[in-house]
Amino acid sequence: MRESTETIFRAAMSERTAEGLSMTETSAMPSNASLDRLPVYPNYAMVGTPLSDIYGDNLPELKRLKARVDPNNVMGLAGGFKL
Repeated sequence: MRESTETIFRAAMSERTAEGLSMTETSAMPSNASLDRLPVYPNYAMVGTPLSDIYGDNLPELKRLKARVDPNNVMGLAGGFKL
């Protein structure tokens, strides 16, 4: 099955964005600095960021809430991070 142009474009953009972020981090941060344990804000999180890194200990409760108020996953059609 042949990939769509949109799929190829999205994959390339995601890869280039991740490469750019990596270059920015290595260029802008002092060698003794660390990004470990810093909060990850959903609006700025990279594609592929684990939901547990974004929502932390709140993730199980958020999943229960979503199951209760959106059992048909309507909001899942809107894009963004999936719970």
